Amino acid sequence: MDPSFEQVINSIRSLPIDGKILSFPFTGPGYQLFAGKEGGAYVGPSTFSYLAGKNDFTGYAGMGPYGQKFIEYVRNKDFSSVNNMMALLNIKYIFYNSDPYIYDDNFPAYPYDFIRDYMPKTQEGYKKLLTHFPVDHAQELKQGLYTLYPMQTNYLPHIYTK
Repeated sequence: MDPSFEQVINSIRSLPIDGKILSFPFTGPGYQLFAGKEGGAYVGPSTFSYLAGKNDFTGYAGMGPYGQKFIEYVRNKDFSSVNNMMALLNIKYIFYNSDPYIYDDNFPAYPYDFIRDYMPKTQEGYKKLLTHFPVDHAQELKQGLYTLYPMQTNYLPHIYTK
């Protein structure tokens, strides 16, 4: 495992239980991708869920009935609706893996499939997309190719009643 990513996992593990994570690049089946050694890559379930114990949205399938609306809002550049949906889904952070190995040329189809019709087609496109989210750059966690951005908007925290 990339030592920088290991530091990201440790940082995510220490986040409050409230607040989910939206991961980019977004995939079709809801998998995460991370470059490995000697040309390998991890393609599988959320490492944040299994290694850090946090809830996150890594792709379309993981968003359930909200997935289609989310990608349509992004494609139509309706960022007001995107941000409202993120608040309703309790998304407090955006995680961005800017490694070109896991997106641009090495994975032209699976697991990004149809998502490229809605989401950015390149890592540069994702960098531009991130400018439309109210993220707090002053508190971003940057470890190599990995960046975790806290959102500056309100979100709905967990509410517990008796």
